Amino acid sequence: MYLRINLNPYLTAVALITWVLVAPSTALAQPSADEIINKSLEVYGGDNSLSTLTFSFQESNEIERKLVYRMLWKDYKGKDGLSTKMIFFKEFPPDDKGIAYMSWIYRPDMNQDDDEWLYLPELRSVRKLSKKIDSHHEGRHQHDKDDEFAKSVLHRPHLVPRPVYLDRHQLLRTEDLDGKNFYVIERIPKKHTDDFPYSKTINWISADNYLLTKIDYYDTGGKVVIHQRINWQKIADAWVWDKVEATDVETGNNTTLTVSDVRVNIGIDDEAFTKRVMKLGIDSLRLGN
Repeated sequence: MYLRINLNPYLTAVALITWVLVAPSTALAQPSADEIINKSLEVYGGDNSLSTLTFSFQESNEIERKLVYRMLWKDYKGKDGLSTKMIFFKEFPPDDKGIAYMSWIYRPDMNQDDDEWLYLPELRSVRKLSKKIDSHHEGRHQHDKDDEFAKSVLHRPHLVPRPVYLDRHQLLRTEDLDGKNFYVIERIPKKHTDDFPYSKTINWISADNYLLTKIDYYDTGGKVVIHQRINWQKIADAWVWDKVEATDVETGNNTTLTVSDVRVNIGIDDEAFTKRVMKLGIDSLRLGN
């Protein structure tokens, strides 16, 4: 598992597994738009997980590029103000293997910046990132950090669940899509911000299990600028993303995020999210099946 242009590229994948599944509604009355959005954000995605994230970038007349990460993730459910913790270990391209990025994400109502750390094997050091000085950091890896996702269609607003209280919601209709029934919800931001440069989104949410499956993003002129599709996979009793695909309507550029090798609820504890693990890698942990 959301828009951000200048954030750390490893954070692009920050919210992939934060949505949770609830039982299908058995009520005869049609739920309200707010209720549908809330249920879509409550879809159970596990308490912790290990997975492989593969980003594929396709531009017109360009060779497809790929970035691959292994991700550790844990849901803190708001305890001590924390939403989630995660570490990304870079696997591909080979020259960058071993680079690690760790982030502690706080609840939106905390109004607190994420804590972020970066490990560079060639320097054998972990440094805490600062938004004030990050863009001025010297070296090849800073150039990579700025450029890797520069032309990506998927950014933070397309991957991170958007808090309900930021938008006004309207149920436009129900609609069949791929043989299934969906609620079609319009979300309009209550306040325009640089972090979310869209005038509205139209969201297709499955009526039987509240999985968000399709999103169209509109610019301030009322034109669709990005089409996004989300495929899901069920691991035990948890729903996680299988593939997220976004297309820029104007350029035709396409970015696909594939989530594979998913292991859910494997006993990841607080000791996993440390500088030591960033240096030693996933194999230094004893994880369940």
